Amino acid sequence: MNKFSCIKILKNNGDSIMTLVNEPDICATIDFSTKYIKDKRYGRYAIEKNAILVFSWTDDKFRNIEVKNVKSIKPLSDILNNIGREH
Repeated sequence: MNKFSCIKILKNNGDSIMTLVNEPDICATIDFSTKYIKDKRYGRYAIEKNAILVFSWTDDKFRNIEVKNVKSIKPLSDILNNIGREH
């Protein structure tokens, strides 16, 4: 998976479960438009090279996730059996 395909998947999914190499799965999003996330002041976070800046609902913070560590990205709606954005 490359950086642009990860970003595309995350945009389409909304909240997603990211399976990472040698780390626990996280629930994350790249949609920073909610008031809760805006209040976390993501403007001070720099995006690292070969990484994606996400808000981790699991850790309640912004994280740079290295693309090489992403094993898979699944929509949270599939896991919860909800109707996602694409439906």
